[in-house]
Formats: sequence, structure tokens, C-alpha cells
Amino acid sequence: MLAMAALTTGIYVLTVADGDHHHGMSSSWVTQVSGTPPLFSAAVDNEHFSRSVIGRTGVFGMNVVGARGKALEDYFYSARARRADNLTEVEY
Repeated sequence: MLAMAALTTGIYVLTVADGDHHHGMSSSWVTQVSGTPPLFSAAVDNEHFSRSVIGRTGVFGMNVVGARGKALEDYFYSARARRADNLTEVEY
């Protein structure tokens, strides 16, 4: 429940894994759907690489961006992040 309190207006990084492939994307639209059970909803473009992985695995991680927010936001909106294994340049 504490994690739900961290949902504020801002940028979130959604991460997915498919075998040895790890990918992250920024999502500027995340909202709490329910407090009990704790549920949230996040926007993922149907054409985005992460969407197909979520469809196959049914799993993703949602990270609330903190102090490193500007650098992460810049990275995930850059051309460098538009590839399958884009988390290789990010410490996580």
C-alpha cells in the first residue's frame, strides 16, 4: 500500500523481461485503480516494443522515478532507448 502513496504526477519507468532481453520505457500516465486490492493502470502504446512483451509474459514492473528522474526521462525519450535491450546502459 505504501507504493501506491508514491503515485504522483510524473514519469514512471515500466520494465519488462523476456528471456535474456530486458527493456524499459517511460510512461507519463499511471493512476491508482483500487486501494483494496492495490491496483494501478499504466498507458502503454500498442506499437511499443514493451507492449508485445507484456502481452506474451503478462508481467511488467513499474518504477516510480525519483532523484534520477531527469536523466532517466531524457534517456527513455532518446533514440538510444529505441532498441530491444535498452536497459544495458541503465544501472538497476
